[in-house]
This record gives sequence, structure tokens and C-alpha cells, in this order.
Amino acid sequence: MKFSKMKLGTKLISAFVLVCVIGAVVSGIGIRNMARINDEGDKVYHLDLIGLSMTQRADVDLLKAGRALRNAILASSTEQRAGFLMDSEKNLAQAREALDKAQPLYWSEKGKAVFADLDHSWRDYTEAFKDMETKTGSASFQDRGELTEKLFGDFRQKVNKVDDLITTLVDVKQENAKEAAESNQNLYMESRNLMIALVIFSTLAGIGIGMWLTRSLTRQLGTEPAIAADLAKSVAEGDLSVNIDLRPGDTTSLMASRVSTLLIADV
Repeated sequence: MKFSKMKLGTKLISAFVLVCVIGAVVSGIGIRNMARINDEGDKVYHLDLIGLSMTQRADVDLLKAGRALRNAILASSTEQRAGFLMDSEKNLAQAREALDKAQPLYWSEKGKAVFADLDHSWRDYTEAFKDMETKTGSASFQDRGELTEKLFGDFRQKVNKVDDLITTLVDVKQENAKEAAESNQNLYMESRNLMIALVIFSTLAGIGIGMWLTRSLTRQLGTEPAIAADLAKSVAEGDLSVNIDLRPGDTTSLMASRVSTLLIADV
């Protein structure tokens, strides 16, 4: 069925439905893009920020463990040494726990590779750490030269390697967070530009539909609705002298057909 042959109610409903569909499409695209931005924000928080926090906590605990071990070497009594060794053991366990929580949050290939190197270096470090604890616990308080030499020798190299890898992990998370922020910014700009374009398009489409519908109705009536109403009122009152202006060549509109009827009736 042609649009020009439709009833007035059908035309109005069709135009209204079309405008609603355009609005729904614009809204749907906006909601989808907002959901994508929200998902990226959640990813930054749950993976990058929490992963960064756990890694930094592990680094702090690692430093505490090393400080406690040095204090144990320098202790002047058995009670002090035992307390510092207990602290070093606790801090080392806390560092490992923080790393275990952080590891699943490293999703990039670079992060996974660095963590694999860290796990290997961690085993060497913990073995050296345990060895230092054992020797510290049995060393005399007067002779600390051997322990000090070992502390600043091979043991220090293992500590530095682990610390460097943890620092690299922190850098990876910071890079990931920066990339995610830039991605969100780009997504926002794309969404904003798309929404502006869609709003302009929907506005123009609404204006176009209104003009098209108005012209279609006018052509179907043959004149403005108010003029048609006045004509109907005059005819109902028996006044057939009303002047009616039709478009040149108009023979199909409602007004044209009524004019023909009136002319026949007048004859």
C-alpha cells in the first residue's frame, strides 16, 4: 500500500513509530557505549589498580623482611634476635601472599613473562633468605663479619634481582592503566562524536518526516485543514458560494472531488 493511499490515522501512527525507532536507535547506541566505558573502568580498577596495590605491598613487605633480617644480625641479645627473625619470617610470608594475589591480575603477555621470571628468582631468594636466618640464629654476637659479608654479597644480589622484577611489574601495571585511560578517552570521543551526529540526523529526520507528512496530508486534502473545515461548515449551512483555490492540475484530492460534486449538484 502506498503512503499516499493510507488513512490519516495510519500515516500519523507510522510517522510516530518511525520517530520512536530513530530515538530508540540513538538511545541504544548511547547505552552500549556507556556500558563499554563502564566495563573499561571496572577493568582498570579490578585488574590494574588492585594489581598495582598488591605488587607495591609485596615490595614494602620485602623491604621490611630485609630490614628485620639486618636487625637480627645486629641484635645484642637472644630475645632481640629471635624477635627480629620472627618479624623477617612474617614479612616474607606477607610479601609472597601479596604477590600471589597480584599474579592473576596480570593479564598482558609482558606481565605474565615478568611474573614467570620473578617466580624463578623468588625461589633462589627465599632459599638464600632461609640460609641467612639459620646462620643468624646460630651466630655469636661478637663475630658478625661473616654474616655481614654474606648479607652484602651474594644475598644482596638475589634481593636486588627480586626487587628489580617487582619494580618492573609496577611499571607494567602503570603502563596498563595509562593505556586503559587513553582507550577510555578515545572511546568517549568516538561516542560523543557519534551521538552528536545521530542527534543531528534524528533532528533533521524528524523535521523531514514532519514536512513530508504535512505535505502529504495537504496534497490529500487539496488545501489547508482549516480551509477544508471552513468549506465543510459552509456547505453544511447551505452556502455554495465559497471560493475554493485548488492546485493547478489537482483532480484527485478530497477538495477536488468535493468541488466536482458541488458543481454537478449545482447544475
